[in-house]
Amino acid sequence: MIEHQQFGLLNAITFTCDVPERTIILFHGYGSNEKDLFSLRSDLLKNANYICFRAPIALPWGGYAWFSLEQHGNGEISFNDDEMRASVVKVSNAMLAVSQSHLLKGDVIIGGFSQGVTMAQIEAVLTPSKYRGLLFLSGRYPDKLNELNADLSKMNHWKIFIGHGINDTVLPIGNGRKLNTEWQKTPAEVEYHEYEMEHSIHPIEIRHINEWMDKL
Repeated sequence: MIEHQQFGLLNAITFTCDVPERTIILFHGYGSNEKDLFSLRSDLLKNANYICFRAPIALPWGGYAWFSLEQHGNGEISFNDDEMRASVVKVSNAMLAVSQSHLLKGDVIIGGFSQGVTMAQIEAVLTPSKYRGLLFLSGRYPDKLNELNADLSKMNHWKIFIGHGINDTVLPIGNGRKLNTEWQKTPAEVEYHEYEMEHSIHPIEIRHINEWMDKL
């Protein structure tokens, strides 16, 4: 059953199946909305509940963001730190509401695409015992994650999937490689893939994600 729901201050689109074996929580990228990653449901494993959140900041040209971005000529990207912190609080409160609902069944996977990867990482580090799998698609490692003083002992049950496009010009491949390098330093089991694609999701990547989830 597909529903539009609100958790805390965040809107989401959800799907519940008859016999869920896991729950998949996804955060979309900059300029998109909750329907974007929800469309992956038809390609991913069917025996799961899905929760796809909409970011709180409406952009003037359409779509939503977790925090404002500014891309510089040298390829570097800066972001609004205050907006990011505000979104982190909204996500934490939304996840508290989700945990009190009927939606969380079986192993819980949290992840996202691009900017949504930042939100998924921070939420997972803040409440590590809640999650089994982390799914990072074309994202980056936020330096401020190190400020959270994560308890690494609570990550030894995590399995992490990281995928990134070699031809990505929005977040160049160096971001994916750094993401892999940083998470390899933790007790989590990390699976890393690079694909011949730009800032997108590759069909082969979908197959790899399904195989990865089968092993959770």
